[in-house]
Amino acid sequence: MRLLLILAIVMLSGCASQPAVMNFPDVPAELKEPAPVLTPLGKDQHKLSDLIQNANDNYSEYYVLKNKYEAWQTWYEKQQKIYSGVIQKTKSN
Repeated sequence: MRLLLILAIVMLSGCASQPAVMNFPDVPAELKEPAPVLTPLGKDQHKLSDLIQNANDNYSEYYVLKNKYEAWQTWYEKQQKIYSGVIQKTKSN
């Protein structure tokens, strides 16, 4: 019984003296990848079909980048809310 009481006092005093430190989480690797360079139209490509194909490829790449950008914003907003909530809770305790 005495051992449990001493153990409880040690554990509680350790929690009270050491504030919780939480760092903002690191960004997922797939959201850190740099944007690829869009493909310019080649100098030897003079047909309208070449122009349309190039525009289609770049347009598709734009949507991939747009989705990554929106994923980045969503991730950041969620993490900021979680981080702010934890920080506020630790300050109030």
